[in-house]
Amino acid sequence: MGNVYRMNNSLNSQDPDALPSNLDNNDSSSSDFFHEEKIPSSKKFLINKLNYLNFQEQPVLINLKHRESDALISKKAYPHPCIDDELFCSWEGPADINHAVQDYIQISLYVSDGRKTIYAEPTAKEINEKGILFSLPENCWEISSRKVRRNTCRGLNVQVIQEKVAFNGRLIDYSAVSFRVEITAVPPQEFSWLNKNQSVNVVFSNGNEVLFSGECAIIKEGCGDAVREFVLEPLSNQMSLFEPKEYRSMRQELVPQPNIVFKHPLTDKTANLSVLDLSGTGFSVEEDFDNAVLLPGMIIPTIEICFANSIRFPCRAQVVYRKFIRTDGDISRIRFGFVILDMDINSHTEMSSILHQARNKNSYVCNQVDMDELWNFFFETGFVYPGKYKCIKSRKDDIKKTYERLYMQSPTIAKHFIYQNNGVILGHMSMLRFYSESWMIHHHAARKTSMVKAGLAVLQQIGRFTFDLHRINSGHMKYLFCYFRPENSFPAYVFGGATANMNNVQACSIDSFAYCHYRGDLSDVTPLSGEWALEDCAQTDYQALEDFYSARSGGLMLQALDLNTEISGYSGLKEEFDHWGFMLERHSLVLRKNNEAVAIIVVNITDFALNLSDLTNAVSIIVLNEDLMSEGIMAQLVKTLYNRYNKVNIPLMIYPSSAGEQNDLDYAKTYNLWVLKTAYSDYYFRIINDLLNITSY
Repeated sequence: MGNVYRMNNSLNSQDPDALPSNLDNNDSSSSDFFHEEKIPSSKKFLINKLNYLNFQEQPVLINLKHRESDALISKKAYPHPCIDDELFCSWEGPADINHAVQDYIQISLYVSDGRKTIYAEPTAKEINEKGILFSLPENCWEISSRKVRRNTCRGLNVQVIQEKVAFNGRLIDYSAVSFRVEITAVPPQEFSWLNKNQSVNVVFSNGNEVLFSGECAIIKEGCGDAVREFVLEPLSNQMSLFEPKEYRSMRQELVPQPNIVFKHPLTDKTANLSVLDLSGTGFSVEEDFDNAVLLPGMIIPTIEICFANSIRFPCRAQVVYRKFIRTDGDISRIRFGFVILDMDINSHTEMSSILHQARNKNSYVCNQVDMDELWNFFFETGFVYPGKYKCIKSRKDDIKKTYERLYMQSPTIAKHFIYQNNGVILGHMSMLRFYSESWMIHHHAARKTSMVKAGLAVLQQIGRFTFDLHRINSGHMKYLFCYFRPENSFPAYVFGGATANMNNVQACSIDSFAYCHYRGDLSDVTPLSGEWALEDCAQTDYQALEDFYSARSGGLMLQALDLNTEISGYSGLKEEFDHWGFMLERHSLVLRKNNEAVAIIVVNITDFALNLSDLTNAVSIIVLNEDLMSEGIMAQLVKTLYNRYNKVNIPLMIYPSSAGEQNDLDYAKTYNLWVLKTAYSDYYFRIINDLLNITSY
């Protein structure tokens, strides 16, 4: 064993001063110990515990006390496999022990799990710069060292910030109420720069992402000029990631309870906790006060919400509140609340389906649908009326295939909500993500026998689903929009009434379009030429459009329809459509006369009747200068578009609607474009409650 020193067998006094100043990464107060208890079958228990630590590659703490100076040396060491009475432990790092073994009058061994510690007084037989050899005693004691478990951490970076001064270091351990860090003062930094009477901002990270950030108080401070330990305590039991809402997602208590399973970001240990209540935006759990592993403000990059250990919904979540629960005056439990930061949209949809049906057994989200029953419902309710059927009947086989993909494959770009009883569809509403951050509400219908109940039920489902999803990045739901006929009383009452009562066009707006087909004879019409040109939009054209629209409306149309910039999320959305076997083409053009922008044209090409009014397969023409848009130019524009995109008789959406009246158009309908910015959901839900007497969302 190299340079070996012999230690006699008399170093067994039970001096209380031998308690470690650094008990397995706990802070230094010996008052933390409130009882000790002798362990039955002590030696066998101790050997098994030591072998477990060897298996896990975790250290023990060894205390040596000098005979003359009373100096206490506390060293971490790693136990080797233990078969019988002897144990060898290797020092962690340099030994820094330059005395002979006879210079030490006491030795003690501590094995801790963070809350309870095993204390033993072994006999040291050999000691050198590599480690120490013990003869284990017959007895050991279990010391209850803390009311709250401390958890050892590895490899986590810490930044402590106060008054624009930042100290870097590492996280040593933490509990549900405090944590201990070791930070370094890099010249010219000095620890005197940290005012213990003021709070500090603390950030934990693993090198790739932030795992915690929050304001903390300095509870204890160690010694050291270059490196120093601090015990810090979060100041707030609750944090707000979002603006508080009057109408919140409903938390539901489910039977059986789901669980959350995750690898703890600070310890890398697996945790499994029962979920008390769950919603589409978050959940809560409880832990024993003395064994808690969560910390308010902590971010868990990957956490699974599990039902019956078979259905799993992965997500990213953050602890946003902590509530202490008292029993007989003492804190016995801690409740922690989580907010879901992100979740795959289909996982979120499946979880929402469970929650919606748990609340109302007849409410379904993206369920498997009997397609014959769905088409029967569309025809019986008059949603597919004779005029509409005339337009789509020639391609009914294509439409059937499209709707089978929409309703049977659960694509990420489409969602449907059905109210049904005993397999009979009573109400229906669906959504389509047709722009980068905007979802289109369409296909709202209900049977007359249950018009109020079923029609409002699916409208309520849309509201709940939207509220739960709009904060989640994968949802891409900054805006909701729909087109409705102003003479259609129900949407006019609901969406029109909401817009009027909200009275804020940057929260909710309506713009009117003329919906028509060009019925003139195009055979003798020549395409645009000469001083007229049809070109791709440039940034200056989007600016001209923004100036025009701001003066005329000031609403949300440009943001919702991706018309406020030449850079949008179109490419990512197209990839989603392609992945699910749907077509999506979008072309943004400008009609110019002598280089002056006269109209902005958006050509949307997708699967026929993806929207049964074909509003998703249309040409939108936003006329910036009505005086220059004559009947002849409109005919040339339509002819050019038909030739370029090989389309005939596709719908035209003209904005403003007045521009459709003065041209040779079959101007039979007006459609209102309604847009809601989902961040203003409180205002919308309050108005919907007033209008429709819906009591909760």
